[in-house]
This record gives sequence, C-alpha cells and structure tokens, in this order.
Amino acid sequence: MSKTLSSFWPFAVAFLLSASVRFYWISQKSGLGLDESLSVAYATCNSIGTTEKIPSGKFINGRQWRAMTWDIKNSLFHDLKTLWKDSRDGCLPNFYYILLRISLCGLQEISAEDIIFRSSILNFSLFVVSFIAYSLLLCRLMPGQKLLCAGILAIVYLSPGTLSYTLYVRSYQLQQLMFILTALAFVRAWERIQEPGGSPSFFSDILFPAMILSLAVLSGYYSLVFIVLLGFALIIFACKRREFRKISFLAATFFLSILLSLLLYPNFFIGFSTPPARCAYLSPTFLSPAYFWDRVCLFYRFITGNVLSIWALLLLIAIGVFAFVRRKYPCAKSAIPEQSPEGTLLQQNIMLLLLSGISLLWSMILVYASLFDTPRYFSPCIPLLFLAPACLLRALHPKKQAFFLLILLFLTGWQGLNSANIRYLHKDTGKEVAAFIQEPHIPVIFRIPTSSLSNNFTAFLSEEQYYILADDEIELQKVLERVNICYLQSYLRHNSDRKDFIKACQNSLDDWLVISSKETPTSDEAFPHASFMLLKLVRKRTSPNRK
Repeated sequence: MSKTLSSFWPFAVAFLLSASVRFYWISQKSGLGLDESLSVAYATCNSIGTTEKIPSGKFINGRQWRAMTWDIKNSLFHDLKTLWKDSRDGCLPNFYYILLRISLCGLQEISAEDIIFRSSILNFSLFVVSFIAYSLLLCRLMPGQKLLCAGILAIVYLSPGTLSYTLYVRSYQLQQLMFILTALAFVRAWERIQEPGGSPSFFSDILFPAMILSLAVLSGYYSLVFIVLLGFALIIFACKRREFRKISFLAATFFLSILLSLLLYPNFFIGFSTPPARCAYLSPTFLSPAYFWDRVCLFYRFITGNVLSIWALLLLIAIGVFAFVRRKYPCAKSAIPEQSPEGTLLQQNIMLLLLSGISLLWSMILVYASLFDTPRYFSPCIPLLFLAPACLLRALHPKKQAFFLLILLFLTGWQGLNSANIRYLHKDTGKEVAAFIQEPHIPVIFRIPTSSLSNNFTAFLSEEQYYILADDEIELQKVLERVNICYLQSYLRHNSDRKDFIKACQNSLDDWLVISSKETPTSDEAFPHASFMLLKLVRKRTSPNRK
C-alpha cells in the first residue's frame, strides 16, 4: 500500500497544480471571441450568425441579437440529429459541436456567463481525460520513472499552450486529447509489430484503434495528416522487420476508421473541399525564400509563446550538450549510468523520439501551410512535443534529473501564471463595443460584410441599446433617414473594405457631422491587421418628417 501511495502522490500533485491553475484562469475569463460565439451558434443549430446574417434594416437590442444567435430553439435530439448530418462549419466536423450541445442541455435563453460556465466544465472534463491518457502514455514509454513522468505532466499542463485551450470554446482541447489517444494506439501497433508471428485481435488491434482514429479526424480535419505520418512510420518499421503481413492490419484499421468517420459524419469528405482545408498551397508565394523564413520565425514565436520559453529551450540545449559530452568523454563520476550504452539508450527512447519528431514535423507542416497565422492550429500536438525534453532528462542521473525538472517546472509555471501568455481570457475583447455601449440611448449602425463577423461582439452588446445592420450603401442611406444621432461602425479587413467605407461615407453623410472617430484593432488573431472603424454622427439639420 505504501509503495502504491509513494508512486501515486507525484501524479496527484501534478494534477492538483494543473487543475488549480486552470480553475484560476477560468474564473478570469470575461468574454467570448468571434469563433467561440460561432461555436455556440453551430452547436445550437442557429442559422443566424453562421450561414445567415442578422436581418438588416430592423432595430434589435442586444438580448434579441443574442437570442437569434445563441438561444436553443429545438430539442436536444433534433439538434444532435442535425449536427450528425452537417456541422455547417467548413473548418470543423461535428464531434466537438455535439459535445458542446450536450453540455448546454437544460438551457434555453443562453447568456455569455452560461457559455463560459458550461464550456469550461466540458473542456475541464476533456483536460482530466487527457491528463490520465498522457500519464498512461508516459508510464508506458518510461517504465519505472514515476517522478520523471509526473514532472513532465506538470510541465506540460502548466504551459500556456495547454492552459489557453482549456479556456477556448473550440475543439482544440478535444484535439489534444485525441492526439494523445492516437499516440497510445500508435505505441500499441508498434509493439504488435515487434512481436514475432501472431495474428492481431480484431477488437483491440483493429476496431478500437479505428474508433480512436475516426474520432481524432472528427475532432479536426488536420488530424488526418498526423495519422498518415504515424502510419508511414509503422509501415517502414514493419518492412524493416519483414512483418509484411502485419501491414494489412494497419491498412484495415485505417480504412475502417474512414468508414466509421462517414458513419458518424456523412458530410465528412465535404470539409476537404473548403478554403481552410486547401490551406496556403494555392498561394504563389508558398515556395519563396521570404515565405519560408517568415514561417520559420512564426514557428519559433509559437514555440516560445505556447510550449517552452526561450530560457527553457536554452536550458534543454545545455542539458543535451551536457549529456552528449559526458557520454562522449566518460569519467569516473559520469552523470549517465555506464550500463546504458548508446545503442540501448536509443532503443529505450525510440518511441519518445519518434512521437515527438512526428509531432514536430506535423506542427511545422501546419504552420507552413495554414491560412492564418495563429498557434491554435498546431496546438493539438503540444503535449506530444514535450516527449523530446522527457527523452533528454531520462538520460540524466536521478538527482540531476530532479534538479532540472524543478527548474523547467518553475520556468513553465512562471510563464503559465502570466496573463500576457494566456489566450482567450477576452478581458479586452469588448473594446470593439466599449465606446458605444456607454451611451445606450444612441442607436448603432453596423456594416458587416459576412454573417460570421457579427459574432465579434455578440457577448458584449447591451440589452438596452438598439442595433441595426446596413448591408450596403443604399441600405445605409435608408437607415440614416430614420435617426438624428447614431454610431456607425464598419469592419475593415482589407484595403478594399476601407475604400468601400470611405465611398459610402462620402455618398451618405452629407447631412451629418462626425463628432468623433476611432479605429480599433479586432481581437481576431486570424486577421491581426483588421479593425473596426467607429464614427459618432449627428445630423446637421432636421426636418419635421424625420424621427
């Protein structure tokens, strides 16, 4: 019993640290971004805010706006059936939306506080399962090193890249879990190939892994690239060991996973034809040296901002150099046990190196080819990237191992407790609406080019203030005829939007005075150069027939 407790307590401490920091950041979350509001609209099967725009030419208050976008209007069974057929999101399949819809069960009128609370429960539950799965993976790859496994767990789940995606109302916490389960399935298949002879079990070696692969792809289309890379590694290993018959069970598992994906999501293949799936390979600059260097710098920023700080990376480089030198030039008091020759050490760490290397390759591919410069696309593999530091630390003497673990834990914990490194708290997301919600008696006219962009500020609109959409210049002129004072806000993503807005103002604002103007950057990390232009307008003169 005492031996069991002594091996369990490091994992308990790692979990309590990771969970308590998550609870703290969840309590600090104060709003919802564009994609998070979209997630709720997709999950509740609302067409307004997703495939359709807020009706133009009609004044509505903030409560009515949110009701159109978020409120549950159908039964749970109806929505789950709808999501099974089509998520309506070209970027994501239906798995996360189904889980989110279930988590919102029992609500009808949904507020931002409801969404934050329910989605936090869902994402925290996914974190707990991923913590357990990652514990199993580490213990399987590094048997007999409980303290090292627990230390790596604490470092992983205190890093900004894992903390942030517990807060984010999108599928990335789910994807992190599915990548870990996929890695466990990979280890199982590797071990089966190593076993001479024998036939694979249908349930444990084909059906169960196929279900994991299917759910992994249904959590995000890009997971398929990761699965293919792992599959190639298994095929090469099977060929090297001349276990050609076992390649057939790998193929059977893969094709069964595709069939299961189609069964669970009939529109599975449609997502591969959407613009996000086609990525940046359509860009003429894709192969240019300037683009390549830009992606390298971007990847470096993503790693140091979401995985390990520059100081932690420098420490790991120093550990690697130290381990190499002590192995190359051994002395009497070597930090590396003499009974671990180079070949044996490589065999012990082959899975750690493979999984971390493939994860690194996958993340580099995603960063290089993705449409938007955001770290969330490569976030699913963040836990697996930490297998490389685990490999380095494993080569050290236990005392030095514990010492460096504590330093890495301190550096990562310091980074994870700094609000500047934590994404999706949305403490300043309401800045797009802060100027006009302070004057709820003044109506606001929005010029928003697409249906989804209205989700930028759905969570922050006042229930007392009235809002109206003007899709084009003609609609804007009609709306301006109905008011004598108003705010006019326009979304500017490209230069063409700015030119269109200036033209609309020149044609429609002859009778108006611009009291103030303010341009505010959006909180949408996918379009960092986009902004909202806000004008406060007062009519120069009024006539008896105007309201």
